[in-house]
Amino acid sequence: MSSYYFLKQGPSLQRIALAGNDPITITQVLNVPIDPNCKVNVSLDLDDSRAALAPSVFCHEQTTGDVFYYFDDRGTYRKQVLGNIPVTWQLQVCRMYRRDSTGEFFHSQIFGHNRNTDPKDPHYQKVRLWNVKGDFMKPIELGKVGAEWDLMLGDFNNDGTLDILGRKTTTTSQGNEGDLHVWFTEDGGTRIRDGGHHAGNIGLAWNLQVADMNSDGNDDIFGYNANGDLWVWHNITDPDGVGTGRFSLGQSYGTLGPDWKNLQVTILRDSASAFDILGLAPSNGEVHGWFTNRTAIFKSQSLETGRSGWTPVAGLPLTRVA
Repeated sequence: MSSYYFLKQGPSLQRIALAGNDPITITQVLNVPIDPNCKVNVSLDLDDSRAALAPSVFCHEQTTGDVFYYFDDRGTYRKQVLGNIPVTWQLQVCRMYRRDSTGEFFHSQIFGHNRNTDPKDPHYQKVRLWNVKGDFMKPIELGKVGAEWDLMLGDFNNDGTLDILGRKTTTTSQGNEGDLHVWFTEDGGTRIRDGGHHAGNIGLAWNLQVADMNSDGNDDIFGYNANGDLWVWHNITDPDGVGTGRFSLGQSYGTLGPDWKNLQVTILRDSASAFDILGLAPSNGEVHGWFTNRTAIFKSQSLETGRSGWTPVAGLPLTRVA
């Protein structure tokens, strides 16, 4: 089974297919047609085809608000229109494993956070889910979260439903810049359980992503800063191994130096037992992968060169490795 990463340069988007473990080899470079004025996010197959595991590309057109995705139809990416969501909504794709023996997925959803700061807006502070398959025009109202929070998604208590991690972007009377807050969902992930809880503080100098870095079933926080320092804040578990949505002081994953930008937690190896890290050096266009073993980076490999001006495309690693 192939692994993939995506690179974007202006209106151009390419999917790079990989195979192998040691070494990894590039097996295909495929151009993916996208509309030029879109925010893009990569996810596992949004067309919910059990046979097709190639990633899809989710797009939110930033002029019209049109929402659509491109899915892999036997090597050709085709466009599927969903509807319209105004650009005041900040959107992410979410897709999580079903918690049963079949290994199938839950259906794909779009998570939105309305960042409009006008209290008169009827959607002020709302967070919602739209079903990719099903009735797209009837979103699920999860609750409300203030516009001062940057939100990330994960499963922080290993119950198979979506939870929300927020980092506060400004200091207010309700808290400090960099404060973390976790909101669990309930009723099958259809509403925020309560007011959530304080989960620590990680300053804005850190670029953060959510991923289960130690493969215990509870999502953790991966971060890197401008110096290239890598850090993982682990989700503290209770005696039964269930995540609390509160995070340890964490551990260093080393320092890569300031040359590497747009680091992404992803899967690069065929038979990975933990997540990998992808980075690109703008100075010479080298794309590099670092391989982890649930506690540290143990090996790395140059994947390609000549990619100056390209950037890795963000995706949500809401897939757990074995």
